[in-house]
Amino acid sequence: MEEIEVLNEGLYYTTVDGFSLWISKGQAGILTSDVPNSVEINNDKIKDALFAAETLVDSYLNTGNYIVPVPAESKRSIYLLRIICYSIAAYELYSSKGVNTEQYYKHKATLLQLEKIALGSILLVDAIQSTDLLVSGALLPPDYIQDEVGEYGRRMNI
Repeated sequence: MEEIEVLNEGLYYTTVDGFSLWISKGQAGILTSDVPNSVEINNDKIKDALFAAETLVDSYLNTGNYIVPVPAESKRSIYLLRIICYSIAAYELYSSKGVNTEQYYKHKATLLQLEKIALGSILLVDAIQSTDLLVSGALLPPDYIQDEVGEYGRRMNI
């Protein structure tokens, strides 16, 4: 069995084992095996799908003026990005087996969520607060303000 460090080398938000647990080991085996009805997991295919997903996520983040990869200290942001990456990787793996309508619409919803992050309508707030993740000069949406203790929040319209 491959060493964990080697297996996950180059991945920032996800792990191969984490993906297998997220989707289920049986499903991971079905999606990655070249043999029909086999549940033997092909870790290389999972790693390739995760790498492609993380690259896509970083591309969206970079478009939104985030510095990538998001630092590990930004735990809430990393958790959200991990789920997004798993969803994209699953779609990538499903596409080799045939995609149904439900999977297609889940994928479109995931990409829409990424687009909202890139446009700033969804913020990775803990990343901005803890690491000054936005590139200098990037703008928050106009209804976001910084309070006395430095935290960002949506302006209340009362």
